[in-house]
Amino acid sequence: MPTVNSVLLCSDYLPPSGGGVEVVVKTLAERLAAEGVDVGIFTFQANQISIRENDDITVYESKTIELTDIIGLQSQVSPAAVAEFRSVVRKHDPDVVHAHNRFFFTSLVAAGWTALGFSDIALVTTLHLGAVEDINGISGLAARMYELSVAKLIFRATDRFVAVSNAVADHGASLGAHDVTVVPNGVDPEEFYPGDSDGPPVILFVGRLIQNKGIDTFIRCLPAVLEDHPNARVRIIGTGPMRSDLEQLIKKFDLTDCIEFCGFVESVAEEMRRADIFCRPSLSEGMPLTLLEAMASGLPVVVTPVAGVPEVVTHNQNGILVPKNDPASLSMALSDVLDDEEWCQELSIAAREEVVNKYSWQSRTEQILDVYQDATSME
Repeated sequence: MPTVNSVLLCSDYLPPSGGGVEVVVKTLAERLAAEGVDVGIFTFQANQISIRENDDITVYESKTIELTDIIGLQSQVSPAAVAEFRSVVRKHDPDVVHAHNRFFFTSLVAAGWTALGFSDIALVTTLHLGAVEDINGISGLAARMYELSVAKLIFRATDRFVAVSNAVADHGASLGAHDVTVVPNGVDPEEFYPGDSDGPPVILFVGRLIQNKGIDTFIRCLPAVLEDHPNARVRIIGTGPMRSDLEQLIKKFDLTDCIEFCGFVESVAEEMRRADIFCRPSLSEGMPLTLLEAMASGLPVVVTPVAGVPEVVTHNQNGILVPKNDPASLSMALSDVLDDEEWCQELSIAAREEVVNKYSWQSRTEQILDVYQDATSME
């Protein structure tokens, strides 16, 4: 079996952009480089990257047009990327191209390059997101139309697929994915670990301020929670096109003094150590990286049972599952945790044990390298 010496990762975004896919790509790049692989990253946001100094990681950037504020989903396009990708492939000379997220334009570019026969380099695609039928409005329509059209090209051109959960693998198969290996996201328990929260209880939301993260449901549940627990405080980590609308909603509920928008933060791990509860009532997910980080941080998690979430969270044992689009159930669950300190502690211990025992980055890196080996053996 051939040895994989060089890999080109493709991701529209990189940290500090506020999505889990970006963190996964950054961490995978660093882990692969530590294994002696020559890593390249083809992206649209190299100027924002915060990768540790490493001679084995080269970042290639293409200019882009941002669409997130227009369609409400994290998205951008780059007409220049098609020609630039050709130059990058020639320069980096990868054994494998690894695309991330079927909704990323860089994934389409990599797939188009392969489908048109310009390269016989193996293409691996990671599916980070499950079904999107619960996303409403133009965002949901755009996502579903994309899956039925453009995503088909990516699926046909891909040699091997990685899915971040069994639910994502099943959805991918329904769209035509083949040769799928389930490799859940990983977390570093030495970076994310429990802290000592002082002062009023803090409820933490981490994620892009877009519809599929359930941020609107989260805000709508808070009046009832804060009525029962007026000393509680809410911190929202992340950026996105919904912020101004959410600020108006908070003002309407007269909760401005209780809720803080923090935007981008230098250390999500530190924010989690200062918090008491993690909440993200998403409409669509794959295997939420922030969920794993919160559990590793010993936070009781209140989340929705979408895609791979129930593969990690067992209701009332290491977290709490609530229905989608249900502010009343969400507020009740948050209040229950705030009311019962002993139960909160039990959830905290069980959450960290689950993640530390099952979701290490070392095992994930080894699995990804195995997928690369399989993909190159086809060539």
